[in-house]
Amino acid sequence: HARYLLWSSSRQDSLPANLQGVWADGLRAPWNGDYHLNINLQMTYWASSSSNLGDSASVLAPFLKGLVAKGETTAKDWYGVHQGWVAHGYTDRWRDARALGENK
Repeated sequence: HARYLLWSSSRQDSLPANLQGVWADGLRAPWNGDYHLNINLQMTYWASSSSNLGDSASVLAPFLKGLVAKGETTAKDWYGVHQGWVAHGYTDRWRDARALGENK
């Protein structure tokens, strides 16, 4: 079952699988259909290699690299850091790097 869920919600040239996959009920998904940058995201891809779905994980690295530009802005604006970047516990398809609910 988990193999099918990962295969069907994490395809080449798409977004990585989030907490709901592609089956969110309605337009307002639980947890906003976002990405939790903790063990939730890691667990989604744990079985990708052992289940012969290594290609499904290939969308994860470009997605995370996409956080860098906004993470640099967040590091500068929030912490005064001018070299490096930060991403807080959550992000979304637009790679928001701010803390959840904060509009600084």
